[in-house]
This record gives sequence, C-alpha cells and structure tokens, in this order.
Amino acid sequence: MSSRRPCEPDRLAELVRLGGTRRVPTDVARRMRGAIIDHWRVEMQRRERHRNRRRRIVFVGLAASFLVIALGLGAWRRSIRTLSLPAVQAIIGRATLNAGAARFVAVGTTLPIGSELTSDQDSLVAILWPDGHSVRLGGGTRVRILRGPVIALELGAMYVDSGFESLARHDPLAVDTPAGRVVEIGTQFELRVADYTRIAVREGKVQLVGESHRENVAAGTRLDIAADGTMTRQEISRYGSEWDWFAAVTPVLELEGRTLQEFLDWIAREKGMTLAFADPAISERASTIILTGSIESLTVDQALDAVLPTCQLSHTVEQGTLTILEEESGIPDGAREPDSEIVGSVGSGPAVPLAAAASADARSTTRPDVRGT
Repeated sequence: MSSRRPCEPDRLAELVRLGGTRRVPTDVARRMRGAIIDHWRVEMQRRERHRNRRRRIVFVGLAASFLVIALGLGAWRRSIRTLSLPAVQAIIGRATLNAGAARFVAVGTTLPIGSELTSDQDSLVAILWPDGHSVRLGGGTRVRILRGPVIALELGAMYVDSGFESLARHDPLAVDTPAGRVVEIGTQFELRVADYTRIAVREGKVQLVGESHRENVAAGTRLDIAADGTMTRQEISRYGSEWDWFAAVTPVLELEGRTLQEFLDWIAREKGMTLAFADPAISERASTIILTGSIESLTVDQALDAVLPTCQLSHTVEQGTLTILEEESGIPDGAREPDSEIVGSVGSGPAVPLAAAASADARSTTRPDVRGT
C-alpha cells in the first residue's frame, strides 16, 4: 500500500494559495529577458553560419559538377566531330592537306570541314567516312571536304563506293562538281573533272542536279558534260581495265569469320562482275564455309587467288562473269602468297593455313582439309 495520504494534494494547493502572488523584481526580469534574447541571437547567428556553410558546400559542389559536365560535353563534342569526319584510309605516294597550314597526310589523318586535299601525280588516296562511304582519288586530284557529307571535286579523278554492306546512314554522299551536285543512290561511280565533267556509273544510279537541269545516270552509263553545258551519254562496261586505276587502294574486306559467299560477293562487286557457280552444290557450300585469317596485304585479284584454293575451288572469268568451280588438281600459282594465312573450314572441321598448304604442294597434292562435321 502507498504511504501517501489522499489529502496531501489538497494541502499543497492550500499552501500555494495562502502564499499569494509573488512579483519578480524588475531588474531581475530585465536581466532574464536580456539573457534570453542574447541566447536567441547567438543561436540564430550560429544557425545562419551553418546554413551559409552548407550553401557554400552545395554551390562549390554544383560548380564542380557543372565544370565536369562542361568539360565532358566539350570532350564529347570534340570526339563526335572527330568521329564524324572522314579520314585517310590508304595512300600510295603523297598527298597534301591544307587546313590552315599545309602538311602531308598519312593513314589515319582526319580531314576537317573546309580542308583541301591534293594528291601528287602518280599517287592514290583512299578516304573513308565513318558511315562506310569510300572515296578513292587518282593522281593530281584536288578535293575539298564540306559538311553533309559532301565533298567537292575541283580537279582530277574520283571513285565513290557507297559501301559493300548495307549501313544505316543519315544522308547519301554528295559530290559538288563544276556541272552540278552529284548525289549517289546506293552506288559505285567514277567522276572526272578537267575542262569537262564526266560521270560513269558502275552500280546503282546517281543524280546530277545543276542550276537548270536534273539528270539521272543509271548503271552502265557515262555522262559527259562539256564546259558549255552540252551533255553526251554513252553505254559503258561495268568491268575491265578502265576500272583498275584505284585497285591498289581498294579497302580490304575483313575476312575473319565471314562465309565464302560473303567474300565472293565482295570480290564480284569490287570487280563489277556477275557471280556464278559451275554447280549448285558449290553455291550451297559457299554459304557454309567459314573463313579465318587476313587478306590485308593483298589486292582484290590476289585475295581471290589466295582464298579459293583453301576451299578446293578455282575460278574463271569470261565476259564479265566470275564463275566458281571445283579445283581440278594442284594448288594454282596464285595460292602461293607467302604473306597470307587464310583458312577455309566448314563447321568444326580442321583446316590448313594457306602458307602451309602451299609448302606441302612441293611434296604432294594434299589439299587443305575443309570437311564438315
């Protein structure tokens, strides 16, 4: 049980009532009020300093973040500009780039917007756009890089290839000439500018747009435009020696992992030929044979002669038709390319590098093994 009496609260209340109201002295109340106000001011100042410190930290953090973002965006824009610029892919001889200061170019040199590239006589230059457009320049050729992608041919010879494989592009490549702008439509074509302008279309078609004319030029057609605007059309062959002048700087196909069919399609396109197979069974095999290795140092013709023997195949060329047939016996001389290592295989079947196969031919007629599983 509790020892507290029930009446104690009443007695305490009675005592408080009897004591009456006590007034706090004025000077004491003033000091208390002053102390409270001083304490409040100190606390408010402390809190304000804390808030200012946090604001400075946040501001510095934001400023640093904005600086990092700005630097990142600048680097990103520079990288995008660089990635979107064409670059020299191959060169034989010399070429000069004039982009404020003249200098010789090398493989990998990017070509800024507004720059002028001039090839020396007897020189060849291949230019590649990031989207796959390939431009090859003859000797004594002068071009200017414009926005677009657009390139101006001021003098000389140019070959344009829109690309072996279908690539997503924002715009077709256009070439400005004295006769007007030439716009490609999935094509291969040649341009020449001297005291006249010549357009020769090998594949697809192009459109010439001038101040007062618009002309379509189809595959197998050459259009000559004289200085006075007179136009002459003529049928041309899509294959032959007249298309060989740029062969030495033709971009090489990346062979690794491709099928023989893809390789042959590339060969036929680069040569302007029709691809055919002597036997339907060879056509079926071509889509199953996987190639590995590199043809980096070979021309188109050398690559064909090097790859086919590893697949026990050979070829003939007649009237613009490239025919693939079974190899009869022995490795053709074209297969003896010491700098290439190419393997043809089906599925997981073993295969022999070309260089090894060529050496073995001196001792026997054993062929590279391209058996399927």
